[in-house]
This record gives sequence, C-alpha cells and structure tokens, in this order.
Amino acid sequence: MLSEVPSGTSGHSLTIPLVFDHWDESSGILTSAKEQRILIQNQSSYFPFESISLRLWVGSNLTLAPPIVTSSLATYETSFTTTELTQSELTPAQASVPSITQLFGSYTHVNLVDVTIRHSLNFQLFAVISTLMPLLVTALALVVVYLSIFKKPARSSNTDYVSALVGLFLFLPIFTFSVDQVVPATQSDYVLNWLGLVGAMTAASFLVVLGSLLAVLWKRG
Repeated sequence: MLSEVPSGTSGHSLTIPLVFDHWDESSGILTSAKEQRILIQNQSSYFPFESISLRLWVGSNLTLAPPIVTSSLATYETSFTTTELTQSELTPAQASVPSITQLFGSYTHVNLVDVTIRHSLNFQLFAVISTLMPLLVTALALVVVYLSIFKKPARSSNTDYVSALVGLFLFLPIFTFSVDQVVPATQSDYVLNWLGLVGAMTAASFLVVLGSLLAVLWKRG
C-alpha cells in the first residue's frame, strides 16, 4: 500500500510502474499482482539529479527480506530503510487512516518502507558530460575557424585546420551512436527528454562544425 506520493509545482514529472507482489502460500512462490502506475512530481532538482521519495506500508505474514523494491530501469537505483511497527507505535495521523490500521488485523508483520529512487552517481556524471559535449565541440570548431581566418598561420597550408574540423565532424555521429547504445529507450520522461535535448544540441553542433569546415575551405582554400 502506497501511503504517500510526493506532488507539487516544479518542472518535470515521471510515471513509474510499480508492481505489488503477494506471497502465494499454497505454491510457496512469489507472484506478481496487477501493475500499478503512479505519477511523481519532481520537487527539488532536475535531470539527472532528481531524487524521488516514497513511503510504503507492507503487510505480511512472513518477515521481509531484501530486495523489497527494485527498479526495472537501468539508469535508476533504489535505496530503502525498513521499520517493523506495532499498532501502538503509530502516530495519531497514521492511526487515523483505516487502510493502515487494517493491516495490523490482517497480517502478523507490518513494515514501513521508506524508498528513495535516484540515478546512480556514474550515470549522473555521464549525463552531465554528454550534455556539455556538443557545446564543447561547437566551441572548438569556432576556435579553429578563428585561428584559421583571423590568425596568420605559420605556413600557407590549412591542412591542420581542415583535419581538426573533419575530426570533430566525424566525432559527432560516433558520439550520438554511443549515447544511444549506453542509454536505451526507457519509460522515464526524464531520460527521454534528456535524450531529445542531447540529440538537438548534437545536431546543432554538427551544423556549426560543417559550416566551420566550409568557411575554412573557402577562406583559405
């Protein structure tokens, strides 16, 4: 039972699929119940630094063993703390919720699970670097154009400038392909929006590099 869902006013939202499992005592196996989806509103930060907190009430006739909550999206990681409670330990606000108090009458163990969902640190670093990469390539292309056109080269040939721009030109499709392979399509609105942003910025930088290459060839060809 999900007792609290963050909601608010800031930017992006994310729909997370939750599967509530139940223990089938007759067969002794854990089977999946109906998949539920909840809409979570990001409160404090934006991709890739969003952190989402959930509070789950879990009733069971057996003691809980990790993992209790896992993520089906490779870019996310989950952490949680579990506290087993008795009905006398409920706060007045919790005791006033019938669905919470009913758990104590139906199950021998009632646990409060605080869950945090966020991107791993490695993915956060990757996302930041990938976002900045098209800007870096654009800046390098403009620097090469400036050196080629406005600074007198040590020799008349512009081979070095053209080679640098061709290298940047070839790097961009390789970079785009690499991002697509490392971050496959997911159900996360955060990831999909970010992939769209990186794609748009890469396309823009591609045009800048192409324009820079043509300008150098025309000016110093």
